[in-house]
Amino acid sequence: MLTDDELRVILEIGGERRHVEFKRGGSLNDKGYVAKVVKACLSIANNRGGGHVVLGIDDTDPVGGLNGLTPSQLSEWTVFDNVTAKVNAYADPALEMTIGTLSHPSGGQVIALRIEEFGAYPVVCKKEFDGVLAVGQLYTRSSAKPESSSRQTHAEMRELIELAVDKNLAQFLRRAQGGGLEFRENGNTLVPKGYTAQVDKVFLRQRDRVPEPYFRVIISGGSFREDRFDIPTLRARVDRSEVRHAGRAFPHMAFAGQGQDWVSGSTNEGAYLPETWTTFQSGLFVGSMGIIRAVKDRRLILADGQADPNFISVEEVVADFTMWLEFAARYMEAEKDARSPETLNSPGPEYVVSIEAHGIKDWALAAGQSQGHAGGFWVPYTYSDNVLRLPDIVMWPGTSIEESRAAALSAASKFFQYFGWRGATPELLAPTQKAILE
Repeated sequence: MLTDDELRVILEIGGERRHVEFKRGGSLNDKGYVAKVVKACLSIANNRGGGHVVLGIDDTDPVGGLNGLTPSQLSEWTVFDNVTAKVNAYADPALEMTIGTLSHPSGGQVIALRIEEFGAYPVVCKKEFDGVLAVGQLYTRSSAKPESSSRQTHAEMRELIELAVDKNLAQFLRRAQGGGLEFRENGNTLVPKGYTAQVDKVFLRQRDRVPEPYFRVIISGGSFREDRFDIPTLRARVDRSEVRHAGRAFPHMAFAGQGQDWVSGSTNEGAYLPETWTTFQSGLFVGSMGIIRAVKDRRLILADGQADPNFISVEEVVADFTMWLEFAARYMEAEKDARSPETLNSPGPEYVVSIEAHGIKDWALAAGQSQGHAGGFWVPYTYSDNVLRLPDIVMWPGTSIEESRAAALSAASKFFQYFGWRGATPELLAPTQKAILE
C-alpha cells in the first residue's frame, strides 16, 4: 500500500505514473464518478505489478490546496464491502484490492485503492456505463502517457499477453511439481523462484550478523541453474570482481570461506562496519552492509523540541552504490569464465541488481560539503518507512564500468528522492562520484 511519503514523492516529481492514477473527489453514490474510478481500476489491474488509484487529487493541479475528500466522501470510500461491490460489478474476473487513507501534503485526506495485477487472465469490463465503460472492453494504462485507454499499441498488447502467459505457465509448473514432476533443460530448472529460495536461505544466515540499519544488494543473472559455477571458479570470480575506491573494498575477500554450494565472507574488524556476503554456484550474490551514521549538517534547522534524527551521508550512499554496481558489471564480465568455448561469443544473460535499505525509519539526509552546500542542508529530508526498496536495475551484457557508474548515479538519485530531496539529479551527484573515484 502506498505511504504518505511515497505519495509526497510522486507529487513532487511530477504526478501520475503508469502505476498511479489520480481522481478528483467524488461520492461512492455518484454512478458517473464511480464509472471513471472503475475504468482506472480495470486499467491498473492489467498492468504488471498492479498499482494505485488515488481519490481526492485533481490531476490538473495535484499539489494545490484544493485536494482531499470531504468527510462524507472519506467515510463512504472506507467501507470495503461497499467499494468492492460497486467496482466488481463491472469487472470480470473480480479485482483484488485493499483500501487505505493517506494524507495529502496540503493537509487533506485522500483514499488509495491498491489494485493487484490480474490473476490468471486479464480483466475485462462486464457492464456498460454510457460514455465511460463498454461491455467486453479491455482497458490498460498507456506506456506513452499515464492514462487509462481502450486502445492498446502492439507493444502494450504484447506485454499483456506475455504477462498472462507467464502467470499460466508458472501455475502449471507449480501444479506439475506438486504432482512429482521435475522440469529441467540443459541443467536449468524451469520451476520459478530458484533464486528466491537461495535468497531466503541467505537471509536466515545473515540476519544476526548485520543488525539494522543496513543496506542489502542482490545480484542475479539469467535463468536459474544450481551449478552454473564450480566452487574454485566461484571464488575466483568474486575475487577478480572486487572493487576498491577511496581506501575501501567491496566485497571484503580476506575473511572468505566456502560451503556446499556457496562462498561467503563477513567482517566487523577495526574501522569496518558489519558486512556479510554470500554467492552461490547459481551465480546469485547477496550482500548486507551496515549503514554509517553521519554528522548533522551545520545549518540544518529543526522544529522547536524536535530531537536530532539519525543521518545518512549523501557521499556514503553515492560511494556504496558506485561500488556495488561496478562490482555487478565486473561480476557479469566474469560470467565468461564458466561458459563453454562454443558459447563464449554469445551475448550472455542480463543481470538484475536489487538495492534495499532496512531500519531507516525517520532517518534524514546529511549533505555536508559534498553537494556544494557550505553547511549542508538547511531542511531535514526524512524517510518515514522502515524499508526502502529501489526499482530493480537491469544490467545488459557488455555493460561497461562507465555505464555502471552512470547507473549508480541514477539509483542514488532515486534513493534521495524517496527522502523528499527533489533536486537530487544524477548530474548534481556526478561531482561527488568523481571525487570518490579520484
